[in-house]
Amino acid sequence: MNGFQNLKIRTKLISAFAVVIIFIIALSAIAVTMLRTINSNYSHLLDYTVPGGNNLQAMNQDMLNIRRATASMAIYIGNAEKIDSLSATGKASYDDALKQMDAYLAIINTDPIMPTVEKNEIKANVEKLKSYFVEYINVHMPNAATSTKANDLTGIQNVFVQATAMMTDFTSIINDMMTAANDDITTNNTKSSESAQLTIILLITIAIAIAIISIILALFVSKSITKPINHIVKIAENLASGNLKESQNPRSNGRDEISVLSNSIASVTETFGNLLDEINL
Repeated sequence: MNGFQNLKIRTKLISAFAVVIIFIIALSAIAVTMLRTINSNYSHLLDYTVPGGNNLQAMNQDMLNIRRATASMAIYIGNAEKIDSLSATGKASYDDALKQMDAYLAIINTDPIMPTVEKNEIKANVEKLKSYFVEYINVHMPNAATSTKANDLTGIQNVFVQATAMMTDFTSIINDMMTAANDDITTNNTKSSESAQLTIILLITIAIAIAIISIILALFVSKSITKPINHIVKIAENLASGNLKESQNPRSNGRDEISVLSNSIASVTETFGNLLDEINL
């Protein structure tokens, strides 16, 4: 504190201003860091929601297209050309499903928040879905094509009976994966909201701290400046009343311009007082 009192007034003001600026910079740095974290979470949320959700829906749609193509074979029973065209349509949907699976797994693998256990469960489910696609495109659809080309309605009915249990399991897995995706979105959204709330609380706390520190600095700087001014006022009052005794003139401990001025006026006043005492003698 004594060191601060010995500073020049300009230096005091600059020092106080610099402290406030440092706190403001620190507040800004913390705010930017927190906002980047929130932005990262929301960016992840958007990246995950759109591609992930679309991939799951596309996989489900591809399976429906394969089943629709298989069922349509019964309409064109005996028409080998049309049946082959439907088989090709089913194969195209199968190829698209494989691409959707790869894209979905890429999203899961790069997810920065999802736990490893959950990732492994999703990967296992995707592998199971893949096996169903392989079974349908390599077993059920060829059997349906063979039966319809041979005008065997019983055969194609058997294909649908055999595929029913598989499709029930397929639908259940897709729904579970969509639920898991929604849960991940909800968790991410919650964390983003918590980060936002924490940022607001932190910013308010730091702003209050800066305000308190600024007030303390202002009071301290003000006191260091007004104290020697009050000394000058006291000396002037003593001088006006004819009281020139050294003991009545306060001294300032600081070395700033006003303190030096105050002490100089006190010294001059005391010198005049001593001269008057000598003259009176």
